[in-house]
Amino acid sequence: MTTLKSDSFKSLCNLLEVLGQFCTDMLIKEGLIRQFSDDRVLIIESAMNLNESVTFNMSDIKRKLKMLKLFQDSDVSLDITENLVSFADGVTKLTFAHPVDDVLINSFISDNEFEQMVQIQNMNLLVDTTLNETVIKRSNTLADAFNVRKIFLTPDDNNQLKLRIESQDRNQTADVVTIISNQPVSQTLILPRDVFMAFSNDVSFTLFSDQDRYIAKVSGQIDDGVTMTLYTRVGVEL
Repeated sequence: MTTLKSDSFKSLCNLLEVLGQFCTDMLIKEGLIRQFSDDRVLIIESAMNLNESVTFNMSDIKRKLKMLKLFQDSDVSLDITENLVSFADGVTKLTFAHPVDDVLINSFISDNEFEQMVQIQNMNLLVDTTLNETVIKRSNTLADAFNVRKIFLTPDDNNQLKLRIESQDRNQTADVVTIISNQPVSQTLILPRDVFMAFSNDVSFTLFSDQDRYIAKVSGQIDDGVTMTLYTRVGVEL
């Protein structure tokens, strides 16, 4: 049994709320979350400040989060058995059966699987910068206002990339910020809109390249005790 102080339990609820934007299920293995978004566009990684032995799966996390928020101002005991996971605050106890694998949309990504999917250690470092809170909030607001699912990185002749958001008819554009690139980029790159959606504060933004293959890594705090990192393949405008 693990005891979560009220702050730690609130962090878990905040993590579930953010994760629920992308995933139906949550999979924790030894305190680590690493899984695809439901649409398999993002790899999501986050480590909770939990006992390393904490391993369990949770399906339908949006619905279960509504129940777990009943405990949000309490210290909570987390008890995991072979078939069940329970949350209790000394007054009320919530118990969920572990979902069978066939029900889960997702699965935990092992270290070996992750290294095969995300081979950034062998790629060129194209961008390594911090995007501040203002840039993230403006990007999210504009993507919502334009109702679009893409964010563009448009190169110029000075090794710079404009982070641009466009309406679907391209009659409205917003150049949110200019990012310095370590190397020339000849094509407009396309990020999924979701890559910033988890965040409202400063993020670390890293872009890797290998010939015409690009991978973006975005990392930032979603709570005082929780950091989330998103990996995604970056498209190229033809």
